[in-house]
Amino acid sequence: MEASAEMKWGLICSIDDQENVKEYIDFSIWMVNQLEISASKLQLGHRFDETPTFVLHAIPGSIDQSRECYETIAKQHPQVIYVIHILPSKDSLEYQVLKEHTLAGALVGQGFSFG
Repeated sequence: MEASAEMKWGLICSIDDQENVKEYIDFSIWMVNQLEISASKLQLGHRFDETPTFVLHAIPGSIDQSRECYETIAKQHPQVIYVIHILPSKDSLEYQVLKEHTLAGALVGQGFSFG
């Protein structure tokens, strides 16, 4: 199957540890590569940009900052349809915001917690 245009994607980090942001970026790049491999096995032309269009930060526990991140995406990066959100914990407030925006249909969001 012929490959389609590369999809834009981004990363939100709701973590205290800003020193390790590069590790989260590397993980996210690995993750989208895994999605491409899975799509290829299903004969789908799913391709992502090699790097995130943006990397945003929100203070853990701040629902307002998380919402601001998603508002920024909608206003400044409307071409982005996939967002990886690094969460401070599994059932965090940030996860609820991620679900709100995913259910609204504006983008596909996936949350990960490394705690």
